[in-house]
Amino acid sequence: MNNITPNTINIPRYPPEFQQIINAKNQNFVGREFVFSAINNFLNQSDWGYFTIIGEPGIGKSAILADYVSHNPGVVYYNVEIPGKNRVEEFLTTICTQLIEIAQHQGSKNLTANFPDSTTEDSGFLSLLLQQISNRLHPGQRLIITIDGCDRIDINNQPRGSNIFYLPRYLP
Repeated sequence: MNNITPNTINIPRYPPEFQQIINAKNQNFVGREFVFSAINNFLNQSDWGYFTIIGEPGIGKSAILADYVSHNPGVVYYNVEIPGKNRVEEFLTTICTQLIEIAQHQGSKNLTANFPDSTTEDSGFLSLLLQQISNRLHPGQRLIITIDGCDRIDINNQPRGSNIFYLPRYLP
């Protein structure tokens, strides 16, 4: 099945530890067309938002994401299952690094690899990057971020009631 999402953006390579997980989980993957159809339906019907895949452990959610990102080169990928990657600080640093590369690829010259001190304290810098990238997308073009293993996120170091990994409540 060709589950490539049209009009995604081109991004630089994934961090090596993520690429290893994608390759391992994607090996011998087959089926699940109904999930890819649901993802594409969501993308065709919504200009923004969160799509969540929920299921029992071991049913193949991680393999689905690995297959999805391997067929959609414009998708940002993050895996919480890697040791040390389950904390908000690591997530924001890794995702913001990938987003800065995307923004620079789009032609944003005012971004550097130096994060503000508050980068890992809340979603402010992440939201700024998302807005800057969104402003430069062509009509119908998408920025898709996948997060695998959300059930393993360490939320103990986040304020009570905050979104996991400080994900913005509203997306541009």
